[in-house]
Amino acid sequence: GGKAYATQRGDTLTRILDRFDLTYGQLLCSNPDIDFTGSLEGLTLCLPIEDDSTGCSEMYTVRRGDTLDTISQRYLMISDRLMMANPDLTVQDFSKVGTMICIPK
Repeated sequence: GGKAYATQRGDTLTRILDRFDLTYGQLLCSNPDIDFTGSLEGLTLCLPIEDDSTGCSEMYTVRRGDTLDTISQRYLMISDRLMMANPDLTVQDFSKVGTMICIPK
């Protein structure tokens, strides 16, 4: 399920992801037949609807010295829950400064 979005002139992948607060993985999963390397003008995309039971309570930006374990401890949750809320990230991504992480509800 999702909602339709007709791309507009000047839309880029980055603008769409930012505008709808999506990851590339989420958009690709909802639009497996779309080639995102070409022009996006004139396309109708399916935007995933966030499931409230697994949605983000906030987004966290990885800082220097962070790891999956330290972020999990900071938010008092097991690391597996953070990994499931961020299926497009690897364990190493939780240590890369600037990575955006979904903190689940």
